[in-house]
Amino acid sequence: SSARPSAPSAAPSRTPSAPAPSVSRSAPPEGTGDASAASSDAPGAAGGPGGGDGSGASGGSEGSGGSGTVKGYDTEGGRVVFDLDTASASLVSATPGTGWSMQVWKTASWIRVEFTSGEDRVSVICSWHDGPPRVEVGNY
Repeated sequence: SSARPSAPSAAPSRTPSAPAPSVSRSAPPEGTGDASAASSDAPGAAGGPGGGDGSGASGGSEGSGGSGTVKGYDTEGGRVVFDLDTASASLVSATPGTGWSMQVWKTASWIRVEFTSGEDRVSVICSWHDGPPRVEVGNY
């Protein structure tokens, strides 16, 4: 028979979609839809074991730098990352999941990110008007 073991292909089997994102602890707040905010470890439509609804918002600490703590929140609609200081906060990034759109509102004492898909809404609100920043995630 003329069957030979197949040789590995010279072409790479995967092509990177974008350069590896760099972690920036001082990203400008207007970079809300920045492609570099996408992280390979938390795609918007992950739905890991247990089929959680994302309301746990336990994205965990992404590291800390400067005076604040950078913390990510995974929701059904997408991912939001805040830099939480002792008396204020700033939006590092917000990335909608596949099929979701996003809108951001900011004031001197709160930031709201709302993801929308059809009739579904997920709102992530970080407020600090009466104390240290706190983050609430609500599904509507």
